[in-house]
Amino acid sequence: MRHFDRSDLADLNVFLAIARYGSFRQTAINLNLTTSAVSHAMRRLENRLDVRLLHRTSRSVALTAAGDDLSKALHVGFDAIANGLLAIEGHRKEPSGRLRLNVSKDAGRLLLACVWEDFLARFPLIHLDITVEDRLTDIVESGYDAGIRFLDRVPQDMIAVPLTKPLRWVVAGAPEYLNRHGRPLKPADIYQHRCVQMRIGDNSIYPWEFGDRDEMIRIEGPGPLRLNDTQMVIAPFLVGH
Repeated sequence: MRHFDRSDLADLNVFLAIARYGSFRQTAINLNLTTSAVSHAMRRLENRLDVRLLHRTSRSVALTAAGDDLSKALHVGFDAIANGLLAIEGHRKEPSGRLRLNVSKDAGRLLLACVWEDFLARFPLIHLDITVEDRLTDIVESGYDAGIRFLDRVPQDMIAVPLTKPLRWVVAGAPEYLNRHGRPLKPADIYQHRCVQMRIGDNSIYPWEFGDRDEMIRIEGPGPLRLNDTQMVIAPFLVGH
C-alpha cells in the first residue's frame, strides 16, 4: 500500500476542483493558482497513483472510471473535514465542548461547589468533567485542561493564575479539648498536644505552618491520628487548618 503524505492532500483538492468545474482554467481561478500549476499537480498525482484520472482534450476535461470512483470517495472525506472546520468555528463564537478539571478536595468544596451552577448557566455548551482528589496528578500527562492546587504545589513550568487572596491557616480545637488541655500560646506549645496529622496527595505529611516566608515555622504536630480529608472533625484533637 502506498504511503499517504501531506502533498497528496493539496493535489487531491486540485483534482476535486477539476472534477467539480470540468476545467483547468476555472479550477485555477477558484484556487488562486496558475493553470500550469493545476496541470502540474494533476500529473504529479497521476504519476504517484500510477493511474489515469482524467481524459484531457484541448476543449474538455472528463473523469475516467478511476477518477469518478476517487471523486466520489474524496467527497466523503472532504465533507467531513469541512464539517470539522465548521465545528471549530462554533468554538470561536461561543465556548463549547468538554472542560476537564483536576482539583483538590479543599478547592472543590471552597471554590467550585459555589460557582459551577452559575458557570453552566452562563456557558450552556460547556460540559464540565471534574475529578476531585488530593493525589498530585500530572495535569498535562493525564489529559486535563486545568487544575487547582495550593501555590507551593504548582510545578514551576506550569502557568498559574491566583484564584483567591493568600489563605490564612488557623489552629482549631473543640472547647472540651481546650478546657481539658489548655490553649497553645506559641508554636512550640503544639508539641504538648494531641494533633491531627494531615496526609496530602503524594502521601507526605503536610506540616503546620506558622508565620510567613523567611519567618515561617513548620511543625509536624504529634498525635495518634492521621487523615487525608479535612472534613472529618475529631473532637479530642487539635486541627491545623
